[in-house]
Amino acid sequence: MSRLRGRSLVDAAEQSVEISPATTWPGKPAIFLPGELDRIVGHASTSDPQSNLARLAGEPIRQGAANAHLLRNIVVADGSLLASGYHEAISSKRRRWRLPKRLAPIAEGAFCSTKMTEQYFGHWLTDGLAHELWAQDQSLTPLVLPSPPGRVHEPGYRVLTGMSARVIELALVDRLWLVEDHELSASRVGRLERLRQRVRQSIETNGPTHVFIRRGATAVGRSLVNEPEVIEALQRRGFAILSPETSEPNTIAKALANARVIVSVEGSAMAHAVMAAPAASTLVAIMPPSRTNCIFKSYADVLGMRYGLTVGEPLGEESFSQPIERLLHLLDLVEQSS
Repeated sequence: MSRLRGRSLVDAAEQSVEISPATTWPGKPAIFLPGELDRIVGHASTSDPQSNLARLAGEPIRQGAANAHLLRNIVVADGSLLASGYHEAISSKRRRWRLPKRLAPIAEGAFCSTKMTEQYFGHWLTDGLAHELWAQDQSLTPLVLPSPPGRVHEPGYRVLTGMSARVIELALVDRLWLVEDHELSASRVGRLERLRQRVRQSIETNGPTHVFIRRGATAVGRSLVNEPEVIEALQRRGFAILSPETSEPNTIAKALANARVIVSVEGSAMAHAVMAAPAASTLVAIMPPSRTNCIFKSYADVLGMRYGLTVGEPLGEESFSQPIERLLHLLDLVEQSS
């Protein structure tokens, strides 16, 4: 009924506080070859085409305010939040028909899971941990949903960042702070910098200067069919090859901690670089032509990094190839700009 009536949990808030006001960050033009953007044939469903192109052009980045809302007497059950007359599903977990009569009581905490952190590893790493750090700054217990299957790097990154949270699956929270911290506000960027500092202080920073991050089997809808040829060409250029699927976060962070140029198919794999790479590095995205998404361009801008991209050639709805010559030409431009 709450969905039918268009109700949101925020409407039930007893109190709302502003974490950080809206802000505008200066942008920097992305590095790409002439005519590259004409190769884009589609955008990811979670992104806005106009925003993508504006980011690449270097237009200022307008980011909304961050807020926290105090809710009373909230049930957390099977990935959903329930209040009297209000409901919001955070994860896609199957839900039970009835709740037990007794629920684990929690006096107060900040709910730090979102639909995006539960669906995408990159959002958990760059959003979720920043939400938890805000909670800790307020002396609140970070409350999170159980990790979804496949988020195998979470334990390692919690060690590197020193972050911990209380996992709740079925509970009754008397005072629940709902964190709405989705955009790159000044507060969130500051917390992200603190997390980056923790990661980089936990590892050696004498790794390779050029790194290619493989996507592997996680590349849903972004399968780079000529990846072996791309790897061979990059290895001839002196690139180290990083496979996150078979590496622990400590190993991943070490491989990126000294990198000046990081190449990867656009996607959550680039979040590893956001957390561990030097501020003066350049992120180079190999962009699937039908699933353009420039979220990491914004991260690069606010963290002081550069961003380049090359758009592949479509081979089907779920796969594409990257012309080697165009990629190497782009890398020449990147080196010149550095």
